[in-house]
Amino acid sequence: MEDYQCLIFDLDDTLYNFSYAQSIALEKLYARYFGDVCRYDDFKERYQAINRSYWQQVEAGVIRAGQLSVLRFTELKECFKTTALVKDLVEFYHHESCTLPAWCQGAEQALPLLTKQFSCALLSNGTRRDQLAKLQALGLMDDFYPVIFSDELGVSKPNSDIFQPILNTLNVQPKDCLLIGDSLTSDYQAALNIGMDFCWFNEKKVKYSGELSPKIEINSLMELVRYLRMAQATVDDERLQSK
Repeated sequence: MEDYQCLIFDLDDTLYNFSYAQSIALEKLYARYFGDVCRYDDFKERYQAINRSYWQQVEAGVIRAGQLSVLRFTELKECFKTTALVKDLVEFYHHESCTLPAWCQGAEQALPLLTKQFSCALLSNGTRRDQLAKLQALGLMDDFYPVIFSDELGVSKPNSDIFQPILNTLNVQPKDCLLIGDSLTSDYQAALNIGMDFCWFNEKKVKYSGELSPKIEINSLMELVRYLRMAQATVDDERLQSK
């Protein structure tokens, strides 16, 4: 049975409800800068396509996360011919999407319990600036160690090299850790690449097909608390029986 020493958390849509924050930010961004040049549905659809394309390039190692925001809004500006400056779009979106106290399901209740029992690290493909703002909004500036951002390291999930600072700092092996994240393409694949157990935070209850087999699947972080308590009880029983 599992006896984890370290929990490694993704941030966006695992702890910080970025999907919600982003939807609010896009509505405000559209109203301020794009409302007179296009329909909202067209704006949102185009933004999502552009954003998805650049994040795929980040995961593939083609560009770095720190480049994404300027590239994304440069293309969006050119698409709709708005007169807004790219730097203004970047700053407005950053503030509106990264400063809401937006929690994912069960995270606010679960984290105090988990950080008391385990070493908890944070591993994000986002930029240091954006992700620190989100941690600040949630009051989580001191809850994780170490905190690793891909733009500082120069590699992104699913590249398994991104785990090395955590493993080295905490002196643990991949088998000692559990990665918790929402993405099957970056988080789960990263865990597979290094031989680490993965907990899929599937808050939206997405159906998937194929041969995927995350170690754990949850819809709320409180489910992880209950799972780990049961796992620890089993480990304790096995140790008692072996004496």
